[in-house]
Parts: sequence; C-alpha cells; structure tokens
Amino acid sequence: MRPADFLKVLKENGLQPLIGVPCSMIAPLINYALDNPEEIECLNPVNEAHALGLACGVYMGSGKIPVVFLQNSGLGNLVNPLTSLSQTYRLPAFLLVTWRGASGPGTDAPEHDIMGRDLEAYLRVLHIPYGILSESRYAEQIARLRQTAEADGIPVAAVVAHRFFDNYESHTLSQVGRQPLNTHEAIRIIKETLVSYTFLSTTGFISRESFDIARTPDFYMLGSMGLVPAVGCGIALTQPEKRVAILDGDGAALMHLGLLPFIGSRKPRKLLHFILDNEVYASTGNQPTVSPLVRFDEVALASGYRNACCVSTGDELLSVLEEMKEAEGPSLVWVKVASGSRDDLGRVSFSPEEIKKRFIKSLWGGC
Repeated sequence: MRPADFLKVLKENGLQPLIGVPCSMIAPLINYALDNPEEIECLNPVNEAHALGLACGVYMGSGKIPVVFLQNSGLGNLVNPLTSLSQTYRLPAFLLVTWRGASGPGTDAPEHDIMGRDLEAYLRVLHIPYGILSESRYAEQIARLRQTAEADGIPVAAVVAHRFFDNYESHTLSQVGRQPLNTHEAIRIIKETLVSYTFLSTTGFISRESFDIARTPDFYMLGSMGLVPAVGCGIALTQPEKRVAILDGDGAALMHLGLLPFIGSRKPRKLLHFILDNEVYASTGNQPTVSPLVRFDEVALASGYRNACCVSTGDELLSVLEEMKEAEGPSLVWVKVASGSRDDLGRVSFSPEEIKKRFIKSLWGGC
C-alpha cells in the first residue's frame, strides 16, 4: 500500500492530524507525512498517553478526529486515558495500531509475544471497535470505523499487519542527528572505562549495540520503553554499594521523564545515568524526537542529580568518565551521538529469562 494513497483516504474521511509514537511497521506512512507537511500535519509527543490526550484537545478545538498511531505494545500506555478520558467524555479518536507479534510467540522480538497474542482480546476488553485492515478493503473499513467514532463519540482502532505499506525512503530524515561520535563508539568507551559497573540498557538499538560490543551479563531491556532508569534505580537503592550504569536514549528518557526527579529525590550515590541522544527514534526509521529542545543536563540538575554534563566527542566522554566514575551520584552524562547503526547489527540473542538469570547472578557475585 502506497503511503500517499493511504493518507488520501484518511483525509477524505476527515481524519487528521497524525499524532503518535513511531513503529517500524508504519514508518513509511510517518516518513511520507514528515516529508510532505503540506498534505497533513504530523505531531510527535513522547508517549502514547500524551498522544491521546493531545488528540482529545485537537478534537474539541477543531472538530476533527485525529489519527493516533502507535505500536501495539504502546496500547498499555493508553489504558488509563482511553477509559478515563476518551470513553468517559465521549471524545472520538482513530487509533492506527500496528500488530507486532501477530503470528504468535517466537515470531517477533520476545517483548511482543504477549501483546501480539492477545491484541484482539485487549481491544474487546477495552470496548474499542476495531478492524484489521485489508489491502483490498481498507478504504471501506476506514470509512466505517470513522462513522462509528463520530456517531458514538468513542475511540476506534484500525489494526495494521506486517508489510501493509510499501517502502518509502525519506529525503529529510537523514539531516538529523549529525555528530562526530556514534552510539557504538560511545558505548564501547563507556563499557571499557567503567569495568567495575553493573550495566542496564534501554530497549532498541542501544541494548543491541551494547550486546554487540561486549556480551556482559547486563540487564538488556527488551520492551518497556523508558523504564530502564526505574529498574536501575531499584538496583541502586537495594544494593547501595554496587556501581550502576544506565544506558538510556533520548526518546526513552523523554517518554518517562518524571523518573529523573524521583531518582534525584532518592539520591542513589553510585548511580551513573547516560542519555545517548541521537535526536531520533533509531529503531523505527529515524523519525525525530523533541530532544533538540531539551537540555537533559539542566533537567537532571533541577531534578536533584548531584552532577550532570553534556559531551559530544570521544575525548570529552573519556575525560568526564574519569571525573564521574568515582563521584558521588546520582550523576547524568548527556552524550550527543550521530543517528544510524550498522545494517547487520544483530539482536540480543538471550531470552528475557536468560537475561534476568545472568544479571541477577552477576549482581550477587556469581558471574
């Protein structure tokens, strides 16, 4: 399905703007919209719940029914605003939901097994009318769902399966995230310098890069975007003598930015938090985040971190690591990195349960 044709159908049904958090399965649609802002506006809040809240405001302010796009795993972030905002106030929205793990457990990354298996059951429990879009009937399905949303004042969902959209190469997204230091090199420097630290890494390319560099018994987060600082803080609070390093990303950090003031309030002394900021959602096709507007170092200091700084070269990173590896924390290092990763970058090859067992064993001195 050509993204331009799909967008035309959305607009014909008065469904706009596009609001959401990217997924690689609908990257062609999002990238086409970003390349063609004169055709349709595309807004990029940092969390699916934020997207739905924004959609409710857009509807009340304009009368238009927005399209809220999300990966099916992001449906978990929508449960509260769906039930306490959209459905309670009868505010329509058109959810465009990708179906990762549609073919069952083991057919996609492990974090999609449960949501992939149970997506339709969740939609039914949430009383969301939905349709699984067909290439031959999608225009009719969209029109019918839109009519339901408007007539009943409720959110509806159009579910998109794998390879629904044709490939689309963006001509604008390559202009973001240009820095002399790349993610791979930054993580290599960090892990080779902080050899006594316990590492946790966020979902996506950061965990994959870290695993590729050194298959140490880290906690490689698969899914649960934005929550690795919470897990790392829990480790640091329960094992206060353990040196803990969190490898976070800009999109992930922004999704749950409220974790910074919590960490700042508890002040784990040996916690070192890295935000590797490439200004994009790398694993979904380099759609931009809002990180160019955010000073993560200033946010951290205002949130109660004892130390925070920004670096953008390998030499700067090495120098800061020497200063901060023994400093009393919590500390944050904001690392500006280039967007992009190797085409042949593999995934973490351990199962979630194996990751957990290796990590716990290392925490207690057995690995």
